[in-house]
Amino acid sequence: MLKWIDFFYKISTLRASPGDAPLSNVAQYAAIIAYWSVGVIILVQSQPLLGSVFISAVQTGLLVFVVNVSLWIKKNPERITQTITAMAGAGTLISLIAFPVVMSLSGAEGVTQSVFSIFWIVLVVWETAMIAHVFRHSLEMPFYAAVGMAMIFLYLSATITLRLVKVLSIYTAG
Repeated sequence: MLKWIDFFYKISTLRASPGDAPLSNVAQYAAIIAYWSVGVIILVQSQPLLGSVFISAVQTGLLVFVVNVSLWIKKNPERITQTITAMAGAGTLISLIAFPVVMSLSGAEGVTQSVFSIFWIVLVVWETAMIAHVFRHSLEMPFYAAVGMAMIFLYLSATITLRLVKVLSIYTAG
C-alpha cells in the first residue's frame, strides 16, 4: 500500500512516469474506486448523495474514456492500465490535498477567501501539470501538447460537472 502511495506521490510531483507502475488490473481498479470515492466525498459537501455519486461516476468515466480513446488513437493500448492507474491515483492524492481548500472556500469571506482562492489556483495548475506529465509519457508527445490536452480534459470535466450540478439542482428543487 505504501509503495502505491509513494508511486502516486511521485507521479503527482512529476518524478515518475506511468510506465514505472507495474501492470496491474487490481491497482487500476483500486485507483479508479479511490478516485470515484474521493469525488463523492468532496461533492457530497454541496450536493445530495445520489447526485454526488452520479457526478463522480461521470467524472471517473470521462477519465477512463479519454485515456482509452487517446491511447487507441496513438495505437498504444498496452499502456491503458498503467495510464489510468497513474492518473486516477495521482488525481485522488491531489483531490485529498484540495479537500480542505474546497471546504475553506465555501465559508470564507474577504481576504481569507482570496488566500484560499490562490491556493485553489495553485492546485488547478498542479493538477494540470500532473495530467500533462502523464499524457506526455503515455502518448509520447511534447509537454506543451500534453498541457493543451490536459487543459481540454479539465475543461470538459468542469463543464460536464457544472451542467450536471445545474440539471440535478433543477430536479431536486422541483
